Amino acid sequence: MSNISWARWSWFWIAQGLSIGRVVLTFLFVVIGAIPTYANATSIIYGLAVVTDVLDGPAARRGDVSTTFGVAMDLFGDRYLTVISCLYAGFRGVNFIPLSFIILRELFSAIMRIVQIDGDAVLGVNRNVGRITLGILWITTFTLTLQADPISPFLAIPYFSIAAFYLLYLPYRIWKGLPKIRESIRHDLTRGG
Repeated sequence: MSNISWARWSWFWIAQGLSIGRVVLTFLFVVIGAIPTYANATSIIYGLAVVTDVLDGPAARRGDVSTTFGVAMDLFGDRYLTVISCLYAGFRGVNFIPLSFIILRELFSAIMRIVQIDGDAVLGVNRNVGRITLGILWITTFTLTLQADPISPFLAIPYFSIAAFYLLYLPYRIWKGLPKIRESIRHDLTRGG
C-alpha cells in the first residue's frame, strides 16, 4: 500500500465511492419509491444513481485505477439498478413480461461474465449495446418517476423494444460464444477426470 501514491488512492476511492453510491442510492430509491409524497425525492435519487454510472468508469480511467474489484462493483451496481428499474416500472403499471425478459438477460449476462477462458469471458461484452439499452431503460425509468398515475401507455414502448431486442440479441450472443462455452466445459470436465 505504501508504494501507491495518494493521488491513485484518491482516484480509486472516488471511482469506488461512485459505484458503491449507486448501490446505496438504488436501495434508497426502493425504500422511498413507493411513497407518493416523496415523488420528487424519488426522481432526484434515481437520477443521481444513474449519474454515478456515467462518472465511475471515467474516474477509474482518469486515475488509471481500474481494478477487478472495481469492475465487479460496477457490474453489480449496474445490474442492481437495472433490476430495480424494471421492478419499479412493473410497480407503476408496465407489463411484467418484457420486464422479466430484461431482468433475465441482465442476470444471465452478469453470471456468464464469470465464466472465463484465459481471462476472457465466454460471452463477449458489447459495451455499446449495453450503453444504449441501459441508457434507454434508465432514461425511461427516470421519466416514469416524473409521471403521476396513471402513467402514459407510451412509456411501456421502450421496455417492450429493449425486451424484443434482447429476445433476438441474446441467442445470437450465446451462438457466437458457443465455441468458448464448449471449451470451458471441456476444460472443466477434463481437469476433474
